[in-house]
Amino acid sequence: MEGQVSKVMQAWLDTAPDWIMQAPDWLQNVFYDFFKCFIYDDRYMMFVRGLGNTLKLTFFSLLLGIALGVVIALIRVSWDKRGSEMRSGLPKFILKFFNILAKIYLTVIRGTPVVVQLMIIFFVIM
Repeated sequence: MEGQVSKVMQAWLDTAPDWIMQAPDWLQNVFYDFFKCFIYDDRYMMFVRGLGNTLKLTFFSLLLGIALGVVIALIRVSWDKRGSEMRSGLPKFILKFFNILAKIYLTVIRGTPVVVQLMIIFFVIM
């Protein structure tokens, strides 16, 4: 353990700029602890990987949200424009069924806070 501490200290002394080394002791300790915990052990890479995962998740969530929004909008607009004019039969039944599902989906999504939705997804679905 002592050899590891001396390696960290030596790396700190080799890389620390002069203005940090001339700072008060408490500030040097803060910078040294930051260097030891994040820089020397490459723990900053956890943040970089986390940022990459966040950006991937955001991108795919955006794509899914746009696709789902377009489908819901097309169903609702189609029913509002052509639903009453359609002859009764299978196409009207299918459109009416999907319109009811779209209304329920919109009511639930608009009616619950996002934090509650995230908690339901995390604790119930996952």
